[in-house]
Amino acid sequence: MNSFHLPVPFDRPESTILRQFFALLEAQAGRPPFILCIMNYRVSACMYHYLRLQRNYSVQAARSPILEQWQMEPQWRAVMRPRARDLNLNPSASDGNP
Repeated sequence: MNSFHLPVPFDRPESTILRQFFALLEAQAGRPPFILCIMNYRVSACMYHYLRLQRNYSVQAARSPILEQWQMEPQWRAVMRPRARDLNLNPSASDGNP
């Protein structure tokens, strides 16, 4: 098992972290990830984008129940807005927003 540390400051998240998160998951090709996050908010936000923008899941399939419960702060709402073109990802991926 490989281990990676990708700190995401809860009070200062940036959408650029998504590219790093995607790269780490893609580097694991075929191996199921085991991702730790204290409250699961950060990882739920990152996984939502990974599943939507890299794997073309539907909004419903990509969305974690945690995202429904989370009263997001403005800085996290901004992180939830990016689309594939905003992150310089595959333009054929869906642009759905939560």
